[in-house]
Amino acid sequence: LWTRDGKEEQARAAVAAAREGRVARLHGSLATIKTGSVKWWDVLVSPITGRNGRPEKILCVSRDVSDMRQADAALRESEAQLRLATAAGKVGVWNWDIVADKVTWSESLYAMHAIAPREFRGTVEAFAALVHPDDAARVHAAIRSALAEEATYELEFRAVRPDGEIVWFFTSATVLRKDGRPVNMLGASLDITERKRTERHTEFLASLGQRLGLLSDPVDIIQGAQEAGGRDLGAHRCFFLEVDGGTGVTV
Repeated sequence: LWTRDGKEEQARAAVAAAREGRVARLHGSLATIKTGSVKWWDVLVSPITGRNGRPEKILCVSRDVSDMRQADAALRESEAQLRLATAAGKVGVWNWDIVADKVTWSESLYAMHAIAPREFRGTVEAFAALVHPDDAARVHAAIRSALAEEATYELEFRAVRPDGEIVWFFTSATVLRKDGRPVNMLGASLDITERKRTERHTEFLASLGQRLGLLSDPVDIIQGAQEAGGRDLGAHRCFFLEVDGGTGVTV
């Protein structure tokens, strides 16, 4: 039966061990008799001794572990994807030991915040100092709610890098409790700055088009667009194109 994946020798070894009075174990794939579908099995091979104490029979107990194997494979794939994401600097994993007030970051989180490990004191207050002032109250409220009410800690917020650059994060975490008291918070953070920038540009252009649509003078349109673009997007130049359906585009 055990001819798949080179398991025949292992099966023979398990039987030989049982004949010697030892219990052996075998893992492998085998087609079922009824349907022919291939499943993964955990097989326990045990000797059954006679009155003289010597093995007379062998008992094989097989357990279908296909679902468990698939779950393990999915977990390994998820872990591999997480390692790739953290290595690429897209995702950071963190742990807050609430009792000791010790925050531990993966290496990618330091890069996402553009700080060196020695520059982060590893406390929740040190993390709070990195949060944008306009988002600080909301982040604190979310943490308090997660600790006190077992609510989900999941939100988007801004952080300020040492050079003043603002970055956006989406973070999600689970609170671990002991005897009802929160002891750890485990989470992951994703840099969503590019997504937020795209959303902001799209919203800006949509609203700008509506505002400038009320103007007819090209000078007023250019001036209004340049002022709004500089204020909201940091744009330095603005060009005005007047589209003529018959002749094309005139700058």
